[in-house]
Amino acid sequence: MIVQTPAEYVARKIRLNPGQITLADLRACKQHGENKLTIAQTFDLKEHLGYSLPIQEFWNKLMELHPCPTVLEIGCGSGLYACFFSRLLDDLGGRWIATDDREAHFRECYEHMPTLFPSLILTKNPIALLSAVPETDQILLTVWPEANSYYMMDYIRQFRGRFIVFVGEPGVCAHDDVYKHLTQRYGLHMVSLCLYETILGSVYEKMFIWDKHSQPDLDLVELFDF
Repeated sequence: MIVQTPAEYVARKIRLNPGQITLADLRACKQHGENKLTIAQTFDLKEHLGYSLPIQEFWNKLMELHPCPTVLEIGCGSGLYACFFSRLLDDLGGRWIATDDREAHFRECYEHMPTLFPSLILTKNPIALLSAVPETDQILLTVWPEANSYYMMDYIRQFRGRFIVFVGEPGVCAHDDVYKHLTQRYGLHMVSLCLYETILGSVYEKMFIWDKHSQPDLDLVELFDF
């Protein structure tokens, strides 16, 4: 019998059942076999899937914004969120466009495992993929952008849709100036404090939603001062 690592086990389940693997399946990988994961196995799994696992609450909040949007995900990594939610969105008449930078993707993901979401698009110009999509139907999404990074600023400036969504924590995900920039320019439609089950345990992190149709919340800029 071939012995699989927990990461290989999860990857195989996702590839065999694209769009059908559940959060329970991901939870189960933390109790793989008879023994709990070792520290090395835990971090190996984190390298494959990232920190944040998709949850129902995220989907519910997204659907409150638009009944059948086109979601452009920036920096999707292995494509875990797209793997979970793209089929649901397709059934509603929307579309999930999962993108990543080619160099970053091969450096961070491909060395460990094949892409989980087969329709992932590697590009340096993801906003161009929205050219045929009505602006009213567009949502820009990023999940756990790299710490202290500014790359989302370029996409934010080019984006013409209404809603911009971040999942993650200021001070951990992206540079604080990115959050400040968004809040200075657009209304902060919602900050939802969600309990996300992660590979490394359960953490509270936020789902930020900025609305270009709302007035800037200048009094909230201090929210991102550390």
